[in-house]
Amino acid sequence: MVSSPESPNTNSTRTEPGRPTWRELVTEFLSGQREPKSSAEVTAALTEAYPQRQVQVAVVRNTLEHGVAHGLTERHRQGRSVFYSAVSAASASSPQEAEEPAQ
Repeated sequence: MVSSPESPNTNSTRTEPGRPTWRELVTEFLSGQREPKSSAEVTAALTEAYPQRQVQVAVVRNTLEHGVAHGLTERHRQGRSVFYSAVSAASASSPQEAEEPAQ
């Protein structure tokens, strides 16, 4: 039996029309911050700002890492802790310069 494209299971990960995605929520939050934030801090802030949404630490962490992979957020490591911040305008305009090794 082949499931139809309208099956409820296929729509479980899609956002509702007009509802912001996790990526939008996370990048919007980080862009308003002056200091890098941990995934727990981002989760707590989103839980407070959007009580109607079920916010999970794993989802926020994955969204943050996805943002790092796509150049939307930056990862900062301090010992065993990991913090995230929004990409600055200077970094976003020239990502190749930051990745080139020094000669």
